[in-house]
Amino acid sequence: MAIITHGVVRGLGNQYADGTERMEIHVLVMGAQGLPHRNGERTPVVLRIGRRHYQGGLRATENNPYVWICPDVVAPDGTEVRLAHLLTDEGLGSNDRVFLVVDGSNIAVVPARWD
Repeated sequence: MAIITHGVVRGLGNQYADGTERMEIHVLVMGAQGLPHRNGERTPVVLRIGRRHYQGGLRATENNPYVWICPDVVAPDGTEVRLAHLLTDEGLGSNDRVFLVVDGSNIAVVPARWD
């Protein structure tokens, strides 16, 4: 059964060579009960962003008040892509809110806005 939780796109303050800011998606620990995370480990997940699926990672540490989706992901063809590019292609940027629809290790990223 899927659960829905809230996340926020966070810019990391540094940029890739093309000028795009590095980004992660943060979820407060108190709202991350349904996410498959373990402190100190990168947990593999399947991300759906837009209509495509990607291999990604979920991380958490005891010292952070949030769980985060890592900025590096892998496309179905094995190409390494950046979460920031996928999010900006969907019209999302730093500080935008998203819904995460979580079903086991499958996570759909959905903009939390009405167009």
